[in-house]
Amino acid sequence: METLNITVGNGINNKARSESMPEGYVRSATNVDFDNSGNAYDRDGYTLDYSGTDIHSLWHWDVNQSERYFIEGSDLKHRDSNGTISTIKTGVGNGEVSFTHIANRVLFSNDTHAGSIIHGNYQDWGVTRPSRQPDASESTGAGMFGGEYQVAATWLRNGEESGTVLANEITITDGAGIRLSNFPVPPSDITHVAVYVSSVNSKDLYLFGEYPANVDEVYIDKHISDIPLTTQFGNKPLNFEIIEGHYGRIYGSISRHLYYSNAQNFGLFNPRNHWAMPDVITGIISVPGALYVGTKENVYRLSNIDLDGVPTRTVVKDYGMVKMLNTAYDTNNEVGYFLGAKGYCVATSEGITEITEQNVAMDKYGQVSITIRDKDGFKRLIGVSQEIVKISGLKASV
Repeated sequence: METLNITVGNGINNKARSESMPEGYVRSATNVDFDNSGNAYDRDGYTLDYSGTDIHSLWHWDVNQSERYFIEGSDLKHRDSNGTISTIKTGVGNGEVSFTHIANRVLFSNDTHAGSIIHGNYQDWGVTRPSRQPDASESTGAGMFGGEYQVAATWLRNGEESGTVLANEITITDGAGIRLSNFPVPPSDITHVAVYVSSVNSKDLYLFGEYPANVDEVYIDKHISDIPLTTQFGNKPLNFEIIEGHYGRIYGSISRHLYYSNAQNFGLFNPRNHWAMPDVITGIISVPGALYVGTKENVYRLSNIDLDGVPTRTVVKDYGMVKMLNTAYDTNNEVGYFLGAKGYCVATSEGITEITEQNVAMDKYGQVSITIRDKDGFKRLIGVSQEIVKISGLKASV
């Protein structure tokens, strides 16, 4: 990187009049970087990393950007730290993809697919739930109390459990048992079936046992465990527009609705677990102790979302957030960045601060992709904006 004979300590200012430009600012800068001392450097050029066609939705989750995912055509692909390109999943469609990283997995969603990548291997995000319960009939000689019971089955895959529909009810006589048969046929990736049963005349179900996916029948006697059914009525995630992980849950948006997964169960969404925002959601930002949700008109902070009580929604900025499918998150400083009506902003646990509004007037855009890159001692906030917005019938200047 070549050092130029220019020192500009304060960066760009395109708001001040030309005849009264404050000292230490420049009107504009093209292909130039500045360090913290105001020294200007000739910006590096481009290097071809991969030659493909119809590439979009590039995303990385590691600090060095060595692990990257992108869409080429309708296929999800991965670039590892050695530059090797591999196909993770074919046929995910050409829709723009939102990614997030939580625990040991990468999750992604677009308008046709919701998937997960664990240790480089693809599987659907969440487990398909049975569309119905197995048939229940009375059996003899099991020694159960007479009365009404509820029974239900879920599907298991690699330690993950599906939701299930309304339980089946059956009334038996004293001393009898319950026979389950005609189990629904599971998808090929299901490894086991879990059977749950209630106590007599009770609504709470507990695990009775786990069985191979192709089980034909199960006989229930008086034994009941203390493991409750916690996934009832839950389902796989929808095809979300924007997703973000936050404190053991995944948040996903569709239009103005914000959905959230069960705690510590990223693939299970209860139909009650969602909020309606006042306008279309354009971004979700997670930082320690705070979840921010942007819309076209305002930026909100959601509080009390993981505690007992009523969640609260507070307007923290009375301007909109430009749509971004993925959060630009600085892992060192634990802050997130976004583009709003007042330029680039930083979101922290304490609040949101405008970082360019004072000196830089920016065009209005409909969508932006932002990332942070560390190289040669420089930390760069890089934004690529699209869909310039018309204002009062005139297109904003470029």
